[in-house]
Amino acid sequence: MVGGYKWRLCLYPKGVENQNGEGHISLYLEMKKPTSSTGWEVYANFKLFIFDQNNGYYRALEEPNRQRLFHAMKHKWGFGQFMSLASLKEPSNGFLVKGTCVFGAEVVIHKERIAPFTECLQVLHQKEYGESTILIRVASDASGNSISGSTFFVGGYQWRMMVQAKGITAGKGGYLSVFLELCDASSLPLDRKVYTSYILRVVDQKASGNDIDHRAIEQFSAESGKWGNDTFIPLSKLKDPTKGFLVDDMCKLKAEVAVLGLVEE
Repeated sequence: MVGGYKWRLCLYPKGVENQNGEGHISLYLEMKKPTSSTGWEVYANFKLFIFDQNNGYYRALEEPNRQRLFHAMKHKWGFGQFMSLASLKEPSNGFLVKGTCVFGAEVVIHKERIAPFTECLQVLHQKEYGESTILIRVASDASGNSISGSTFFVGGYQWRMMVQAKGITAGKGGYLSVFLELCDASSLPLDRKVYTSYILRVVDQKASGNDIDHRAIEQFSAESGKWGNDTFIPLSKLKDPTKGFLVDDMCKLKAEVAVLGLVEE
């Protein structure tokens, strides 16, 4: 513990390939993310040591007069080529004695602050697509209760359409309100959002090209698990017999969903 933060050494005995560590041991200093803040930055100087067990002193590797910035996106600094395996195994150096090495670190904190709010988007290499269709009856005496479509899976998450036949909020009494809901959104970690592109559609059942779409890209989360349009289509337009939206008082709606990635704060 230094400066109220927890630190640890990360040792890679066979080296880190993408840090040119082949034929070396790689050694890094890592600062564990504080639990009290989602945004943080710490400027620090540090030295990393290996103990010479023959002569009783530490050999240090450092970057003189250079501060490193530790933060949520980069919380580990160090050396891909801390020491060659040949030097480590040379008996006269005293670093490896009876199969044991001793490492250490010295950390000096110069400045710390709460960092600006940031988010990290993890883009899926292969986007996940899915769709669902729902038929609802839009009668003049409809209760106005919420109507839920069947659930379907996209990107490992469960989704469904939600429809208010007589509208809600700004659309109450005069519009059809349609939404896409991420089921069990409340179970998501508070710092995770599901980055999603979707289309909600009222289908022209006479195939005259009158489909009405609502297209959006949103971040579904524990706090915002439902997105859509409360003034999706006026009820007067929905019931217009020339538009083809109602057939035998049944309205057909469709949802197309693509999970693009995950956003981590």
